Amino acid sequence: MRDFMLAYAEVNPLVLAGGVLVLALISRLIADRWDRRRVAKYIARLGGELQRISWSPFGPGWFGERNARIYLIQYTDRKESLHSAFVKTSLLSGVYLTRDVVISG
Repeated sequence: MRDFMLAYAEVNPLVLAGGVLVLALISRLIADRWDRRRVAKYIARLGGELQRISWSPFGPGWFGERNARIYLIQYTDRKESLHSAFVKTSLLSGVYLTRDVVISG
């Protein structure tokens, strides 16, 4: 049993760092997918349809924000007007639209 524990204690630091990096990347990709679904559902509840979404890490409100992610979106509303807006979201905080502007229609 002692040899088994020593084998795990002698992990190469590069392998450990690589593993942590892979886990961080996987968790970010999962959070991104959940965010996109959450935003699409939010827009649908408003009677609209999400047309485009892209991650915008330095969008409005990014400074000082630790857990929320910011996306630039385009969506159509009930009247078929096309909007452009920034959206801030996270697993626990919900969805918040900012700088919502009608760009056509």
